[in-house]
Amino acid sequence: MNIKIAIVIPAYKSQYLDATLLSISKQTDKDFRVYIGDDNSPNHLDKIVDRFNSILNIKYKKFDSNLGATNLTAQWDRCISMVEDENWIWLFSDDDLMDEDCIEKFKKELLQTNIQYDLYRFNTKIINNEDEVVHDNTLNIKTESSFEFALERLEFKRNSYAIEYVFSKEMYIKIGHFVNFPLAWNSDDATWIKMGADKGICTIPDAKVYWRYSSTNISSSSVLYQEKIEASIQYLTWFDEWLKTSPQPYNLPFKNLQKIKTNFIYHQIALLNLKPTAQNIIKFANLFQRRISVPFFTTVLFFIGLSTKKVKIKLIRFLKKVINKLF
Repeated sequence: MNIKIAIVIPAYKSQYLDATLLSISKQTDKDFRVYIGDDNSPNHLDKIVDRFNSILNIKYKKFDSNLGATNLTAQWDRCISMVEDENWIWLFSDDDLMDEDCIEKFKKELLQTNIQYDLYRFNTKIINNEDEVVHDNTLNIKTESSFEFALERLEFKRNSYAIEYVFSKEMYIKIGHFVNFPLAWNSDDATWIKMGADKGICTIPDAKVYWRYSSTNISSSSVLYQEKIEASIQYLTWFDEWLKTSPQPYNLPFKNLQKIKTNFIYHQIALLNLKPTAQNIIKFANLFQRRISVPFFTTVLFFIGLSTKKVKIKLIRFLKKVINKLF
């Protein structure tokens, strides 16, 4: 059984790269290659990488242009294009960590499952800037379908991070690389759904990876809220289409799907901690109704619950005017 693993790191930040590479260098099974795609970083990543060339099999490339700032999934794909003859890809990051037996446990799981799946995942823990564990995301599941994964994510019943997944290069090529949404927001979820559609997703027991929550994460910032909302709308539209074309008979009643879509977009809004004006709320209500069929007044009422007293008064006045016109 020919198992060749590529750990691919789209790199830009330097603050934790040393810790990440040190974590990788401690693997009990060192039969893998590390590919580092430097996204034209100003942080001299090559000097950090050089310290590990003698203990890790590394292929490093500094790209001439910064792509991640405008199209993050394209940067992921560009880094994966560096991979040579490896048939399994682990897309990692420049600031996260892994248990020392992750590669060993992954290979063991491949053998035990007779490479039955195209997509495997590790359980995760969240760490802070000081490497302290602040949350454990361990899931008591062995296998799941793409549909089960999708619903769990859409209903915010679990977390998921790109670094926890190892996938077949053959399947990656088959699905046409990563699904692209603005800021890569929800792009990984959509990609895992596509990869696991035929055979499902298998969890690797015991070993864990550590996702770092910090101010440098896109997910921890509300500044790019317009792009995130647009990405969420695109994802919901994509999921709707995926249900129709999926190889499995995933027949979700329209009412249930609409409720899921509505709750999902509202949850995303709540996470962004926005305090929009009454005018912007009306724009959101029109946008959600037009793009994902969320009722206009439902959105306005939702925002009333989040708004300041001043905005609440303006929205209530607006609703009264509309109701008077209708009746």
